[in-house]
Amino acid sequence: MKKKVFDLRLYAEALRQLRSFVILSLLPLLFSACYSSLHVISIWTTMFNTSELRAEYLPSYMTAVTLHPYLPHLCLLIAPLLTFRVFSFLNSRKGSDYYHAVPQNRLCLYGSFLAAVWTCLALLIFVSSLLSGVCVAWIKPGFISFRWTELFRFAVGSFCMSLYVSAAAACAAALCGTLLTSVITASLLIFAPRLILHYLAQGVFSASRVLLRDHTFFLIDSRFHLPSVVFQNLLMTLQKYAPAYTPENPPGLDNFLRSPVQWYTIGLAILWSLLAAFLFVRRRSETAELPAISPLINSAVGLLLAFLVCLKTLLSLVEVLVQRRSYVGSVWLRVLPVFLLAVLVLFLYHLVSTRKLVSLKNALRSLPILLIMSLLFCGIPLLAGSAVNHFRPAAEEIESVRYLGDGSHLEDTTDEFFREATAQASLRSPLLNQLCADGLRTLLDADPEDDNYMHGGMLLKVAVRVNGKDHYRMIFVSQENYQKLIEELSRNETFMHCYKAFPDADDPSLTLDSSTEISRKRLPPLYKALLKDAVASSDTDWYHLIRGEGANKESALEYLSIRFQENDEIKRLMLPITPHFPALWNAFWEAREQNARQYRPLLLTQLERLSRFPISGSSEYGIILSISRPGEEPDSQRVFLTNSNGAWLVNHSDPAEAILAELADYLREKSDTPLDPNQPLTEINYVAPLLETDGSSSQRCSLHTFFCADVSLLPALAPYFASVEEPQPIPVN
Repeated sequence: MKKKVFDLRLYAEALRQLRSFVILSLLPLLFSACYSSLHVISIWTTMFNTSELRAEYLPSYMTAVTLHPYLPHLCLLIAPLLTFRVFSFLNSRKGSDYYHAVPQNRLCLYGSFLAAVWTCLALLIFVSSLLSGVCVAWIKPGFISFRWTELFRFAVGSFCMSLYVSAAAACAAALCGTLLTSVITASLLIFAPRLILHYLAQGVFSASRVLLRDHTFFLIDSRFHLPSVVFQNLLMTLQKYAPAYTPENPPGLDNFLRSPVQWYTIGLAILWSLLAAFLFVRRRSETAELPAISPLINSAVGLLLAFLVCLKTLLSLVEVLVQRRSYVGSVWLRVLPVFLLAVLVLFLYHLVSTRKLVSLKNALRSLPILLIMSLLFCGIPLLAGSAVNHFRPAAEEIESVRYLGDGSHLEDTTDEFFREATAQASLRSPLLNQLCADGLRTLLDADPEDDNYMHGGMLLKVAVRVNGKDHYRMIFVSQENYQKLIEELSRNETFMHCYKAFPDADDPSLTLDSSTEISRKRLPPLYKALLKDAVASSDTDWYHLIRGEGANKESALEYLSIRFQENDEIKRLMLPITPHFPALWNAFWEAREQNARQYRPLLLTQLERLSRFPISGSSEYGIILSISRPGEEPDSQRVFLTNSNGAWLVNHSDPAEAILAELADYLREKSDTPLDPNQPLTEINYVAPLLETDGSSSQRCSLHTFFCADVSLLPALAPYFASVEEPQPIPVN
């Protein structure tokens, strides 16, 4: 027998067996690769139907996740299918005897077949990713921009997850002798450890209210487990069909781009593949068509299934025991039915897998183990929480403090961005040390049954460094102490300077966007103006602008969105455009004026032609006039030049024609007046056929622009703007 781990002939035979599956798997991957980009291109082809519009607003940036959105989902499904297909002989006694009799040793057989699976996965993933990029670059050049490096890293992350899933499936195939038990075992090998760790972590968090959920050991961080990321993302996608099962804060697919996550996934893949190799070599040919290589393994799989059924209820029991609630008895009443359900699942698994009633004896023997596992699950969080609660350092023992933000859930990416930046600043202050020591002790000594312990104060997140080790904790401070904390932070230059941690304007990963009509090519000057504001302001003033009045989104007119890459992670920042940022404010109005001047002549021409050549109405056509005045809400007054039934500008006696002519004359007089935010502004959204000089039309025209004018002063329009009711269409029939 040849002593080697790879054989080319076996490898070629495995590829031959997989070719039909590869072709079938390639079809949905190619659809995923092309669908998003083609869908966006079809929309933008209609929206930006002229070369001028395309030059002004395109290309638009698409991330790798949006470019190939279903690649991870399909990999999670395709990887185990290919693995089970190539190792299907393990489920047949005849096939198992044949392959165990080949001249090559078993390790060579396993290595060659698994290498064929990984080759097919690499081909599927990287070819479909390449096609998604080529689809964007060749079909409609200039419509969409993306980064090949980001797309490649996304494909690498998906490939790493595929290796991990296929290795777990190979391990399950080596353990089991039927397809059903192999699928169940593979699912447990992939998801069960992470699920148990997740619920154990939740139990520890419940047992100690001072721990931070967003600063945990990576083994219990769901962002590191890519199959769980995909599964939770799938639930998020299907939330309208199953809202009760949607996770509260599912990790995003951006985690596929993170190098630490990729290396961790590769480590899991190597671990499972080595274990699968060991099991495959030791496996007996007689295991084929049996549920598992031994009754003990089959009982362990059933026991694990039953234990997973109990997890959520056991977590509820831990939470009640920690809080010492008076309704502990009612929780025990819920535990009993769930435990009976777990026993039923255990019995059903043994019956289905073995198809023998005698196997129920093994299920009965597993019940004491299930009870012990449940007791351990309840005991571990309680002991761990007690150990965490014993950490009560004195102010003199604290070496430094890192402020991580308040204890509320911050969904806003801007707050999260600056919180991450300031979290790296080590602060050394006797006042901060004392506040942390007192705040931690206050929270630990609070009555677990008292839900009102936050009255008169707030929760803050800190990292306390003691004996050279950081301890992430939640502390409670009163409003008075919180003001002292803010004053202390404002005197720390390192902390304040973190609020100026913007990427350079020439950062290749920098992507800008705006909620306004300003084209993308005019956004870089806005970002450079923002950097000028940051340089011109002192650290303290800038801190108050970002965290205070300057960042007040209620008074913001528009927003500047910033996206860039830092340390293998995608950072997002959204800042309001307000007068508190003078350079940004001036650059914004300059860009808006340039944009408006470009489209005013075309809009005025269309208004004049529309007044001379009435067209048939349509519910898709209309003109919206909005007036914004200083000190008032944007679009405080609005009028629709259309009819509710879509019949407009049909009868020559309708007053709308005169209104359009008067409107065009008035706006032409004001077209050279620069936009001034301190003056009334008229915003016009125009959607109608593009009329030629003879009144003919061949395509739809969509225009959006501004004038420094107040069209409510026109006699024909004044009555409609004077109405205090909801905006009504101007009657034209």
